[in-house]
Amino acid sequence: MSYNYLKFIFIISFFAFLWLSLNWNNIDAGINHFNLLDLSTSYAGYNFLMLHGTIYALLYLLLLISNYFYTIENLIIRMRRKDIIRKMCLKAIYLSILFVGIFTMINVLMISLLADISLLIQTGFYLGALVSFLSTAFLYSMLGLFFLTYYILTFSEIKSLILTFISSTLLVCCDLILGWDTHFSDIVVYDHLFSSSGLNLLKYLLIYLKDLIILACLYIGLVIIFKEKDIIHV
Repeated sequence: MSYNYLKFIFIISFFAFLWLSLNWNNIDAGINHFNLLDLSTSYAGYNFLMLHGTIYALLYLLLLISNYFYTIENLIIRMRRKDIIRKMCLKAIYLSILFVGIFTMINVLMISLLADISLLIQTGFYLGALVSFLSTAFLYSMLGLFFLTYYILTFSEIKSLILTFISSTLLVCCDLILGWDTHFSDIVVYDHLFSSSGLNLLKYLLIYLKDLIILACLYIGLVIIFKEKDIIHV
């Protein structure tokens, strides 16, 4: 079995174990209208914002490093700098979608196995899962491009990982402790879904538009920085 398969088996096993360990007390009596939010809320348990800003972010960054970082000196001989940045950005976004897809799949699968499907359809749980997946994938894509920005500036994977992890932790603390609106605020979906006002899809479409603009700006910035970067003396 290849190393790549083992990595993803570990991630799947980790998320499944974490889901069960964090939600065990909530599923003893089954899943109903009253505890469905407890299983999906962004303020506790498996989907807790603090986990996204710390442990999950670190796991994603380690996956990123292990899957696609190449020696810049080798790539620059064979590819244009703009093509190198595009290749690295696309890989970061691809891995964020894959990582968040596994995370979301575990949550949806576990709840679907333990709950009445009609309850999940009636409450709009599957729509919430889709919106949550898209929102979280955008967040991790931005983390990936932040990591890449630090990497282009330092050409050090360890320094870039530490700087991105610190940035992620600070942002989520600003959200949870200081009440500031950050990119982590955008992934709070189920709490809105199960509130009296329900899910505002237009709001999330505007968030996705904002995220696309930010990703585009990060990409353009990376291209500009890398074009001016002195590779030889790094």
